[in-house]
Amino acid sequence: MIPHPILAASGMWYAWSESDGPGRAIVLFLIFGSIAAWTIMISKLQLLRTVQREDKVFLSRFRAEAHPLGLFRRGLQLERSPLMLVYRAACEHLRNVAAPRVDPTTRASLPGRRLTPADIEHARSAMDRAVAEEFEKLDRHMGVLATAVSASPQLGLLGTVWGVMNSFGGMAVAQSMAISAVAPGISSALLTTVVALLVALPSLVGYNILTSRIREIQTRMMNFMDELGDSLEQAHFASRGRAAED
Repeated sequence: MIPHPILAASGMWYAWSESDGPGRAIVLFLIFGSIAAWTIMISKLQLLRTVQREDKVFLSRFRAEAHPLGLFRRGLQLERSPLMLVYRAACEHLRNVAAPRVDPTTRASLPGRRLTPADIEHARSAMDRAVAEEFEKLDRHMGVLATAVSASPQLGLLGTVWGVMNSFGGMAVAQSMAISAVAPGISSALLTTVVALLVALPSLVGYNILTSRIREIQTRMMNFMDELGDSLEQAHFASRGRAAED
């Protein structure tokens, strides 16, 4: 039979009122840890949703461009898109290479220098650094969530052992094995166990979900890096072909 919520709440209140200083400190620490874990999970989930939406917009626009540097020249701004930031890192490196030049004698506008394999390789290195930086941003504060998952059960176990010790102490003082002598310590022990589970279980589920989504974004960045590198190489060979025809 499932206990009534009011009875369960009153039982937890009784356990709290009968807990001593260390037991209450453990419960309060677990509550603060739960608040921190939920804050991280909610904010991170909102961020990943925004990232997924802006990445989708960026990919559709990038693949619609004729030239791989077209979006950069248009000045597209998607600040929450890791793909956009990786793309910008490569374009910033190639800015001076592909940008139009001005002939100092005639003042005529000239096309930028054609991309070389070395330019493309340097752009790939810039994208590698950008991918690492973006992954670090997405993974920020996940260590706190992992700590909540692993440390909460240990704190709960500590509170349980402390409560059991108090129960045996109560029995020794009262020189009785009546339920009234052991109830305060047992209730305090069970309170820390319940609170620890209420912290650890949601944190574990949230950590697994968020970690999976962050890994998906990392994979998407790596795939896009290869896609952009291939597009730059195709632009390079196309420019060589036009130059040979000329």
